[in-house]
Amino acid sequence: MQIYNFFSIFAADMKKKTLLIAFFTGIALALHAEGAWKERTTAALDSLLTDSLFESTQVALAVWDLTDDSLLYAIGYRQRMRPASCQKIITAVTALKALGADFQYRPYVKEAGWGWCWDDKISQPKSPGAPLLSETELQRVDEVMLPMLKESDNLLAESMFQQLADRSGKRGAGRREAAAEVERLMRELSLEPKDYLIADGSGLSLYDYVTVELLVKVLRYAWQQETVREPFLQALPIAGVDGTLEKRMKETPAEDNVRAKTGTVEGIVSLAGYCISSEGHELCFAIINQGIVRARSGRDFQDRVCIALTQ
Repeated sequence: MQIYNFFSIFAADMKKKTLLIAFFTGIALALHAEGAWKERTTAALDSLLTDSLFESTQVALAVWDLTDDSLLYAIGYRQRMRPASCQKIITAVTALKALGADFQYRPYVKEAGWGWCWDDKISQPKSPGAPLLSETELQRVDEVMLPMLKESDNLLAESMFQQLADRSGKRGAGRREAAAEVERLMRELSLEPKDYLIADGSGLSLYDYVTVELLVKVLRYAWQQETVREPFLQALPIAGVDGTLEKRMKETPAEDNVRAKTGTVEGIVSLAGYCISSEGHELCFAIINQGIVRARSGRDFQDRVCIALTQ
């Protein structure tokens, strides 16, 4: 009986040890796989940045791992650059935070923005004094946001920016009051407003200056806020599917995966949004290419970044 008990205890003890070994081996393998994925992704991005394109142009790139809530990759993280239409991300998220998706207003823009660059898909008013945008029907913020982000509608972005200004209650409220709402969001993200310049809501202005740090932190904020996340995600273009990304990244791992806002003005190409890695990690990213002669070269680089993040 004593011998039987000894072997029973020994067998049970060995079983426990085997289970513990298997458990910790599983953890080690999982950590190794995750580490390998991050190393592989970092190496792929490093390789893309050796392109001869960057001998004569500037780039800022940031990738935030939303699953681990940590910065995965960054270059030019705090370099101030013009965002082009990625400025609409800041306008949209600020409006969802300050006004809410259900807030209704009549989209209206009377005057051109401060420092507008008119070559970016926008027409000046047909006659002096005529409104740039004048709608009579009330529309919800999330309804306005859909064409504003999917199709990069500049005037709708400016109408939303004006609503942020009007929230101040000041007579004749304009850019300064709207920018103050954006600055409140910046402070909530532990960023210093004086490090940026918010000139308009659309990104047409020559005077807008942001960083990829600001963009990924705004994207992270939107992801974490239930009232912001869904309407914002629904309005972003989807790679290879719709909006301004309809024809990009087709037949790649990024197709129907990347949801992001595009941006293009003379010399600037930008892209910022979300994707899911091959390991199932939710990521947000921001890319600004500056000093670009041909927009296509910037877009091709950005597509390759998105493919590297998703394969």
